[in-house]
Amino acid sequence: MKKSIGIFILTLFLVSLVPVFADDSTGDTVRTDAKTIIKDKIKEQRDLREKQQEERKEIRSTIKEERKSVKEGRKERHKELVDLRGTLNGCKGQKTDACEAARTKVRGQVKENLKDNVGDVIEALNNLREKVSEATDLAHRDEALVKIDALLAKLTERQTKIEDLPENASTQELKETIKDVQDDWKETRHDLMVYSAFHANKGVHGVIVRAEKLETKLDATLERLKTRGYDTSAAASLVATFKTEISAAKEQDAKAKTSFEAARTDKTAFDQSVRDGYSALTEARIHLKNAQDALKEIVKAIKAVRDGEKTLTEEVAKKDEAEHPVNASVITNGSA
Repeated sequence: MKKSIGIFILTLFLVSLVPVFADDSTGDTVRTDAKTIIKDKIKEQRDLREKQQEERKEIRSTIKEERKSVKEGRKERHKELVDLRGTLNGCKGQKTDACEAARTKVRGQVKENLKDNVGDVIEALNNLREKVSEATDLAHRDEALVKIDALLAKLTERQTKIEDLPENASTQELKETIKDVQDDWKETRHDLMVYSAFHANKGVHGVIVRAEKLETKLDATLERLKTRGYDTSAAASLVATFKTEISAAKEQDAKAKTSFEAARTDKTAFDQSVRDGYSALTEARIHLKNAQDALKEIVKAIKAVRDGEKTLTEEVAKKDEAEHPVNASVITNGSA
């Protein structure tokens, strides 16, 4: 759902409105150029998305294989550990070579499990750091990067200490290491969840901002059609629904941000604040999905009005001019 909501605002308009000048017999060069530019832009964006999707697919495939290998290794170690525990149960009070070998083997397995657990947290932090680093307008971005880097340094050091544990590490050494890892996780969990939440909040907020800009385009389209004497009541009613859903999404988005800020500053209410924040984001996404459905109907209603497609396309082309000066030049002059 995130993907569809993330791209619906502009792409739906462009894809729906490409044929707008097909029946225009005026032979207007400027409009024809605008149509061509929009078609080219759609193809360019589609090709880029397909390329990015293929790259992400390859990366996910590689990661999946790596995780599968790690999972199988852990599964094998777990099975071996279960078997060893059975052996150790019969070794109580005994110091035979077989029993000592079993104890050493168990300690080695515990060491590997600890190293894997810390490695999982490091991987999660690295993934979060990449997202935070790319999100230049993310709330508390600089603070997040500083904290994530500090946690990565601490956990990397912890992983090294685990690796340096002797093969015959004592039970006490392992217990102390387990406690250290648990303490590290308690510290890391807060920041990992908070900044992940802010990143999720940013994604929803970005869709809302673009949707609000789209409202202006829709209003302008309907106003132009209305001044020509065309009946826009059906489309206007749907636009009102669209605006209501966006307004509701905006309200939930604000609630989510407030909850995540509370989670960031008040650790005593951390868990509940995070739950409240994600609950609000879920509600916001539902409203955005409803807005997406309304938008599809809006496009149909506008296309049903005489000159509706043409007017709507012209509004889209105006936006293209503002964001792409080279394209605007082509529209104006008929040449690059």
